[in-house]
Amino acid sequence: MPHTALRKRLVSDRNSEARIDELFRQAVGTFAALSRPSGHEIRQLETLALALYERTGTEARRYAAAVLSERSRVPRGLLLKLALEPVSISAPLLSRTHALSTRDWLHIIKQTDIEHGRVIARRSDLPTAVRAILTHLQRKQGVSSAEQTSPKSPESLTPSHIEKGSAPPTSLKEVQLQLRAAMAGNDVGQSATAAITRKKPSTRLARLRASALSGDIELFGTALADALGIKYAVAHDIIHSKGTQDLVMALRALSIPSAEAHLIVRAARPDTLSTTASIRLFIERFDALSAVQADDRLRDWRVQSSWISTYSSTPENPIKSSTDDAWDMRKAIDFDELEGGNDAYPSLRAVG
Repeated sequence: MPHTALRKRLVSDRNSEARIDELFRQAVGTFAALSRPSGHEIRQLETLALALYERTGTEARRYAAAVLSERSRVPRGLLLKLALEPVSISAPLLSRTHALSTRDWLHIIKQTDIEHGRVIARRSDLPTAVRAILTHLQRKQGVSSAEQTSPKSPESLTPSHIEKGSAPPTSLKEVQLQLRAAMAGNDVGQSATAAITRKKPSTRLARLRASALSGDIELFGTALADALGIKYAVAHDIIHSKGTQDLVMALRALSIPSAEAHLIVRAARPDTLSTTASIRLFIERFDALSAVQADDRLRDWRVQSSWISTYSSTPENPIKSSTDDAWDMRKAIDFDELEGGNDAYPSLRAVG
C-alpha cells in the first residue's frame, strides 16, 4: 500500500489501537515483500513505522521483528528499536538478522539485560570483539550464580561482604559503568596514543607492507593492531570484514599514501582490486576520505578495544564456567500466535 494511502487511513481512525497495529503490520509486510527495496523505500518505512511505534502493541512489534529478521536491507532505526524490546519480542531478530554492525551489537549489549546476551551468544557469526564480551558475561554470570548458591561460613560474612552483596547481576549496568570508565581513560590518553601512532611513519609503513607481502594474515593483523593502537581481535575484524572499507579506513587513519595503501590492501586481500577499474575507484575513494572520518572510526575501534581490555583484565575464577545449557536458562518462546494478519505473509511463523 502506498505511503500516502496508509497515512490517510491513519488520520481517518486516529484513536483506534487496532487500526494502528494493522497499519504498522501492513507497512512492514509490504516492505518485506519487496525483493530489492530502494533507499527511498527504506526511509519511507522508517518514517512511518517510527511515527506509529509508540502506539503499537506487543503483537505488532513481535511480528515486525520476525519479518525484518530475514531482510538484509532494513531501516536501522526501526531495527535497533525492535532489538531493544524484551526477549519475547526481539528474540528472532537477535538470532537471525545480518543487518547489524559491530557498533550496533555493542549498543544493544549496553542497553539491554543478560537475557538478550544469552540469545545473541547463540549466534556463530558474531564479530570477535562482541564474542569476547559475551564470553566474559557468560563466565561472570556462571561464577555469580555459583557464589550465590554455595554456602557461606560465618567467618566469610564480613560487613564488607554484606555491603557488596552476592546476588548475580540481572542487567548490564555495571558493564556500562566499566565501559564509561574505559572510554574516559581512553580519551585522557588519546593524545599520547596518537603521538605513538605517528612516531616513525616510515618504520610503521615498512612493517605493514612487509607483513602484508609475507602472506601471513595473522602477522599482518598484529602489525595493524600495533600501528592503530588497538587489540588484535578488533584488527582481525577489520581485515576480515565484508569488503575492504574498514581496512581502507584504517590505512587512511595512519596517513598512508594511496599507492602504498593499494599495495597493502591488494596483498592482504588478494580477492579484491583485480581490475583496472576497481583500482581506479579505490584510489578515488581513498583520496576522498577525510582525516575526520578516519579519526572517528579509529576512535570507535579503540572503544571496542577498551571493552576487551576491561574484560580481559578480570582474573580468571577457579570456579568452572557454566556450560552452554546452563548459560541458556531462557524459557522457550512460542511465536505461533503471529500467524495471519498480513496478506504478504499469510503463513508466517517466528522461530524463537
